[in-house]
Amino acid sequence: MNTEAGSKEWKRARRGKIVFAVAMVCLLAVSTPFYFYARHRLERSRADGVFAARVFQEAQRMEANVLGNERFNALARELQAAASKKGLSPAHWAERRVNLRQGNLSRDEMNELLFSIARTESRFFHVEEFDVSVTRDEGGLFSPPLRVNSPMSATVKGTLVFLARSGPQ
Repeated sequence: MNTEAGSKEWKRARRGKIVFAVAMVCLLAVSTPFYFYARHRLERSRADGVFAARVFQEAQRMEANVLGNERFNALARELQAAASKKGLSPAHWAERRVNLRQGNLSRDEMNELLFSIARTESRFFHVEEFDVSVTRDEGGLFSPPLRVNSPMSATVKGTLVFLARSGPQ
């Protein structure tokens, strides 16, 4: 009988172990989706953290640009005020576009053209295109021609900025 009681206990223990194992497998089966969901949320949270760090860095860079722009704008306003006090405001200046393409000019006309675009206190020329050449081989740009007033070819393109009125307004 003793063996029979031991056998029953052994069967009961075995049954308990099987029930425990089955319960653990069921618990594992039920908890697995929760684990994968939590893992997915963790990965997403990490990705959101990386994204937030990048956004923060971009915001810091933009803030530095804004501060730089503010300093630049303040300096520009100071320069504008100083220029206006000296009569250099944009209201005092005018501009004209010059566009002469392959025009044949005498040397005297060429000298007048070059003098008119020469920089002075009251004017300056912003050059976009400039070309001067002789049309005949009898004289060079810097040597006197054999014939008086032999023609030259000129291409001049740009903006002539000149003082239209002086003094502060």
